[in-house]
Amino acid sequence: MKTIGCACLLIAAIQLSAFAAKLNGTDITLTTPLRVGSVDLPPGDYRLIWEGPGADEQVTWLEHYSKVVATSRATAVEAHNEATIGRQRNPFQIELVQQGKYMVLKAIRLPKVDLVFCEVETKGR
Repeated sequence: MKTIGCACLLIAAIQLSAFAAKLNGTDITLTTPLRVGSVDLPPGDYRLIWEGPGADEQVTWLEHYSKVVATSRATAVEAHNEATIGRQRNPFQIELVQQGKYMVLKAIRLPKVDLVFCEVETKGR
């Protein structure tokens, strides 16, 4: 019985590590306020987490590495942006679009992935 319990625990640990290995994340610093879907994010440091690459990925926006401040939908596409973005502390480029009085997030370009955001916001502050 003890052997079966250890085997189940080992299988669960392997499955959990396989799932965790699929998650992607990056840290970004916003220097200006922007809108992600219907959520206004103030300037600050954020951690983005997504599972992709793939279409219709959920991107979770964390403040202080723990507080979820927004979730949004994006397409995560493998990219080769290393040469254009460089190897800085926070290597990313943000594409914004002016919509009325808001600067709306359209895409984040990272060294190895592009996150192209959808219009619909699923959760906010």
